[in-house]
Amino acid sequence: MKKALAVLLAALMLAAFSGCGEKPVSGSGSSSQGKTVNDVLNEGTGQTGQTPPASVKPESGAKPANGGSEKNYDRVDIDLTAMSATMVYSEVYNMISTPEEYQGRIVRMKGAFSYEEGDNRVFFTCVIADATACCSTGIEFEPADGGAKLPEPGEEITVTGVFHTYTDEKYRYCKVIDAIVN
Repeated sequence: MKKALAVLLAALMLAAFSGCGEKPVSGSGSSSQGKTVNDVLNEGTGQTGQTPPASVKPESGAKPANGGSEKNYDRVDIDLTAMSATMVYSEVYNMISTPEEYQGRIVRMKGAFSYEEGDNRVFFTCVIADATACCSTGIEFEPADGGAKLPEPGEEITVTGVFHTYTDEKYRYCKVIDAIVN
């Protein structure tokens, strides 16, 4: 399943940077079609996407920039919702290419909600379309409330949280942790 997830993430990144002619991803993966987010969370896995698998190690500097005491995020370091579509594409590319420069910064992004099951947990994603709305990049996020108030796949969401990276045996992944979803 890790290979499938790695291939999926690689395909999303490749599609985003190659000028593809496909529509943005707006639904869930085939393994969770026909299910609501709550159905998936309540299937008895005991995992809700909050805790990475044992093989995943958080990288240093992953603490929220606001000290972690509140989740109201009065200050946002990178507001993708206030940028033009071209700037959003460029900034997301930079976030994925040089994540160490964004570690611990508060990010706000807007896109279509999606989720995928894998490795005995659920991966929540905000799918951000590029300037021409032909390609998209999904950024994983971890809801502060455990995903209790998430919409159906494809609905537009705004996510605000702390940019973070984590690694498994081979790969480094980016995600927004401690996220508030509107």
